[in-house]
This record gives sequence, structure tokens and C-alpha cells, in this order.
Amino acid sequence: MPFLPPEALADEASIAEASARAITLARCGEPRAALNLALQARRQAQSLETMRGELEALNAAAVVHLIRGDAVAAVATAIDARDLARRAADRSLLAQSVVSLQMSAFILGAGADVHAALRECTREALEHGDIMVEARARIALGVVLGDGGHFDAAAYEFDIALRLAARMPAAGSPARITANIANLHRKRATALFAGGYEARGLRECAEAIAKAHEACRLAAQEGAVSVEIDALAISGCAHEQRGEPARARLLLRASIALGRAARCPPAIVWVLCELGRMSLAASDVEEARAAFAEALELARELRPSRKIATACFGLADVEARIGRPEGASRWRERGAEEAAAFEIAALQTRRQIG
Repeated sequence: MPFLPPEALADEASIAEASARAITLARCGEPRAALNLALQARRQAQSLETMRGELEALNAAAVVHLIRGDAVAAVATAIDARDLARRAADRSLLAQSVVSLQMSAFILGAGADVHAALRECTREALEHGDIMVEARARIALGVVLGDGGHFDAAAYEFDIALRLAARMPAAGSPARITANIANLHRKRATALFAGGYEARGLRECAEAIAKAHEACRLAAQEGAVSVEIDALAISGCAHEQRGEPARARLLLRASIALGRAARCPPAIVWVLCELGRMSLAASDVEEARAAFAEALELARELRPSRKIATACFGLADVEARIGRPEGASRWRERGAEEAAAFEIAALQTRRQIG
């Protein structure tokens, strides 16, 4: 997408519109164009000396970075937005920056108390009737709670967020929220199987698959390619959980093919790692090697990333499977180094946020 002519960003309203458009572009699988637009909107806001316009653009850029999978850039941008919002005394845009900052920190494992910060954003949003902030905070809370095993609480947040998004489409993507709900069912299934509750786990798998299909349908309507990539992979993981590995790998391959076609490489890193793991379990060593190698290549572009170490350890498992202990040892050493580097980066990020 080419840059807009200066006259297209002539005032605060047009800058806000361009910022919203940037987020839409990122959801539709054009993250590079989205980031260019958000950055252009910020520069134009600075030239016009409109603080609110610059805030809108910064918040949009932080969201785009999150969609791109670049949590470090999202942290830096959200911090800029937070500091500017404090100077402007704009509570709504401040809360938006805090949600982006907390989600970025959570992804990087650098959040001291993400849950409490997001709860406070939700409380303030309710107090001021700010649907946009409430929806974003509840979506983020749902992810955090689900990862912590608080499945019922996470489902509650997602359900409210979905209703809010139906009232105000700009507040959130119904497709993305539905994909999050599908993934929550998958997480719950994992916990149930681990606890020996097979029948309940299978029911959760079926729910995950059904919600993932719904998310794909909604994503097609919204043009949200990144959501469709995730939803296909979530469905694949749920099929594996209920004992259908061949179907699972087909869905993961479809997810990866879509990501390549849409030129959304960050979106498929985790999918490639899952495909590598499943392929190795199926003794398809060459597919496993190719998947982990591609995941490593893509994850390095998003450094720091946990997936770099995951891919290294996956390649170590491949080497071990084919009887190359020296190669396996080298990859495990590298994986340990990358994991340590990630922890250092997370610590530095935590200090930045403070």
C-alpha cells in the first residue's frame, strides 16, 4: 500500500481514521503496509502538532506490532504511547496503550502483574463507558486467564468481549475472539486429559474444532487472514488431541500454506513448531526437520522469541531420532543459549516497563 499524500492526513480526524485503517490492514494480512501507514500517520500528527493524533497512531502501531508477532517493538511503541497519554491526560488512550503494553509483556514473559493491570483497565473502562478499551482489556484478560488455567473466568471475559464487539466492530474482531474461545477449549481439553477425564476432554476437543470452524468462517467475512491461520492450526491441534494425527497435520499444513500465500511469516512460526513435533511423532523425520528449520529462520527475525529455542530443541530431537548424538548435542546447547538470551531480554523489558 503506497503512502498517502499529505493532504489525505490533513487533520486529527483523518489521522485517527488512518490509524484505524492500519489495524484493519494488519488483520487482513498486510502487516508491512499497516505499519507503514501507522508510522506515516504519526509523522504527520507530529508535523501538525496534534498530540491526540500522534497517540492514535502510536496505539495503532503497537497493535500492528502485536499482530506481526514483534512483541519487543510493541513494548517500545506502547511505552511511547503511555508516556504521551499521561502528558496529554487522556485516560482512554492511556488505557489502550496499557493493554498493548501488558499483552506484549505477557508474551515476553516480562509482566510483573499483568492480570491486575488489565483488571484495572477494565474497571476504568466500565466507569467511563469506554467500550473500545473494555473489549480489548477483556480479550487480553481471557488470554492471560486461559494460559493460567482459569478456564471459566477466561470464558466469561471472552463472552463479554464478543458481545461488545458485536455492538462496536472497532472494539474487537469477532473472528479473533472466537478463535481465542476455540483455543480456550483446546487448553481445557489438555488439562482434562492430564487429569484423566478423557470423555470430558473429548467433548472439549469437539467444542474447540467447532469454534475454530466458526472462527474461519468469520475470518473469511472479515478478511482476517491471521485469524484464519490460527484457527486452522487450533483445529489441527484439537484433532491431534482426540487421536486424529493425520487430520491434524493436514490442517497444520493448510494453515502454513495460507500464511505463506498471504506473506504472513510471523503468524506461522508456532504452527511450524507444532507440525515439526507432530511429524516427528509420526516418524516423518524430513518434514519435521524442514518445519523446525523454517520456524527457526522466521523466529530469528522476531528476536527475542521463545520459539527460537523451541525450534532448536526440535532440531535436536530430529538429530537424536536419526542417530546423530553430536548434532543433537549441538542443537540442545544452542537451544539453551537462546532460552537464556530470551530470559535476559525479558528482564530488560521488565525494567523498561517499570
